[in-house]
Amino acid sequence: MLTQDDVLYMIVTDRFSDGDPTNNRDPDPGHAERRHGGDLRGIISRMPYLVGLGVTTVWITPVYPNPPAGYHGYHPLDFDGVDPALCSPELGPDGSRGTVRRFVQAAHRHGLKVMLDLIVCHTAPGHPWLTECPEWFNPNQNTPEKWWVWGLPDLNHDRLDVNEYFARNVLDWIGETGADAIRLDAARHIEAAFWPVFQLLVRGPHPDVTVVGEVWDPDANVVAPYQTRHGFDSMFDFPLYHALVDVFAGDAGCERLARPELSDSEAPGVLNRDNLYRNPNQLVTFLGNHDTTRFFHLAGGAERPDEAMARMRLALTFLFTTRGIPHLYYGDELPLEGGPHPDNRRDMPWERVNVPDPADPATCRAVVMRRHAQGTAQN
Repeated sequence: MLTQDDVLYMIVTDRFSDGDPTNNRDPDPGHAERRHGGDLRGIISRMPYLVGLGVTTVWITPVYPNPPAGYHGYHPLDFDGVDPALCSPELGPDGSRGTVRRFVQAAHRHGLKVMLDLIVCHTAPGHPWLTECPEWFNPNQNTPEKWWVWGLPDLNHDRLDVNEYFARNVLDWIGETGADAIRLDAARHIEAAFWPVFQLLVRGPHPDVTVVGEVWDPDANVVAPYQTRHGFDSMFDFPLYHALVDVFAGDAGCERLARPELSDSEAPGVLNRDNLYRNPNQLVTFLGNHDTTRFFHLAGGAERPDEAMARMRLALTFLFTTRGIPHLYYGDELPLEGGPHPDNRRDMPWERVNVPDPADPATCRAVVMRRHAQGTAQN
């Protein structure tokens, strides 16, 4: 279970660390939208660094087999397997869930929790289901639940057989890997009929596994119902993200975060809407992720690095002292530059990390530190 004492660190596995060059599938590090070679063994080799940084939970991108260019894992060809490019002999046979289980066990030995990124709403364009069971897919329609987002075939969760398959698939991933948390991608693009089935088959057997949902919307009225009605423990706090960018990367006033309450006519800030959530302390807060422009870039970037650094320090200070579970995007601690996608997924620049001995956490260079003293969690 994730709590407010945790620090979440999101990793695009292919871009983080190449621990086993023998598993690479035609890597092309010079191309922003092709594979670069990062793998699970590479993350394990860097776990001492993460521990030294103050991270408690690692969130990795999906591990499913993907097409050759699907370095990010979000174009699944097989919902039961593991991409061979992520596997190594020490972690077990290529393509088995046992590979991920051994990765989770390695993380636990370092005192780290693991959040798996699971997909239930779409497939890769070349998935065999498109010909084997075309009735499982929605026609491309102009609604959030039946839209082929980024051209990806959208699954029809108004069908009971689709819902039962994916609820059991999520159940298998949790049970066979020992993951501490799961993230469900693009929750707003899944028909509401799925959530009662999901709660019945998944939440009951695994009440201690934190389920985090992604609903990208700046309005808490849109995000909050997924925690209050659909059974999510936590949501990514996109309303707060947009406010943090406005205030700390831009020049909006702090009332964008919370109004001073001097007059009833004042517009509410984002934090004034916390009453909409079942538990705002469980929301995941962040300055950016794999889908957004890097915060450092928005704050001035390479053109105004001193200003960008000052703004980022202020933003991180707020992030690590407000309610919620703070989440860093790999490289935020350096800070790593990056414009809009795909530039926001640059390789982790390990040459900039002052770690003479990567196995010694005491030498790890960290810009951010854990901010919680014992007993401060509100869950």
